[in-house]
Amino acid sequence: LNVALTPLKAATYRNARSNLSFFGRVSYDYKSKYLISASVRYDGSSRFGANTKWGLFPSVSGFEF
Repeated sequence: LNVALTPLKAATYRNARSNLSFFGRVSYDYKSKYLISASVRYDGSSRFGANTKWGLFPSVSGFEF
């Protein structure tokens, strides 16, 4: 049982992470025939790069009834 040259020690690492998000959406109905919608999400994370802590994610969609 005594064959190990160097004993290993178990270690646990704990890192604090933080996230914050904002979301907004606007919809427009034109003549009850067309629906246009735009949304945006703005995310902040401690996992993003040092100079890019926030990301903007926009989207646009359209629909004809």
